[in-house]
Amino acid sequence: MARGSDGEKRILEAAEDLFSRHGFDATSIQKIATKASVSKATIFHHFSNKQELYITVLKQACLDIGTILQSLEKEPCTSVKPLRDFASAHLKNMFDQKEVSRLILREMTDGDVKRGQALAVEVFGEHFSRLVVLIQGGQEEGVLRKDMDAADAAAAIVGLNVFMFQSWSVLQHLPGTSFTDPAHTGERWLRLLLLGITDRKEATA
Repeated sequence: MARGSDGEKRILEAAEDLFSRHGFDATSIQKIATKASVSKATIFHHFSNKQELYITVLKQACLDIGTILQSLEKEPCTSVKPLRDFASAHLKNMFDQKEVSRLILREMTDGDVKRGQALAVEVFGEHFSRLVVLIQGGQEEGVLRKDMDAADAAAAIVGLNVFMFQSWSVLQHLPGTSFTDPAHTGERWLRLLLLGITDRKEATA
């Protein structure tokens, strides 16, 4: 979390750890100040309130995804490779940052409406929009179906990864499956999503 001064960096690192382990409501500014070895006044010098600090922590956690999407925007949308690259990098990012990923998912399912809106607008909105544009580019090039909503496709790709991350402790032990590695399983699931599971005739019956 290389942002700003050393004090601000310590605040963000402490906040990420405490928010990840205890959630928003159970984490006080005083606890963050104590862990970061700064005063509450120092925290409020950098952040106007706890929610601003919280949103900043989540933004920092999503920086890698923004970088990945930015690099993929430079690739021609003449194949599904950019989508495969995004899905793979997104899944890896979730497993690499397990605590923050759990924090984000907890907030998405249990958080209040105002914080949910803040997450949508300030944290995920730009990244999701860029993924949608990436999919639309594939539609324009004739690589992806034009009779689907690009936002639906983006949500489906992210949703597969989220489900795998949340369920991996169970999935890997299910009998009769080959869920042995998240990366390989993710590749198979994305391929299934791209191809569909029904015969084309059956899908329109």
